[in-house]
Amino acid sequence: MTSSRSDWCISRQRTWGVPIPVFYHLQSREPLMNEETIGHIN
Repeated sequence: MTSSRSDWCISRQRTWGVPIPVFYHLQSREPLMNEETIGHIN
């Protein structure tokens, strides 16, 4: 796959697209997915 491509900066490429931010509760380490946390992302 990469042998036929021209030189490029592989460290700046993302294989699976844009990362999704996830917030975790400090004590329980459970992901916080509610209207309040989603509102901060938008």
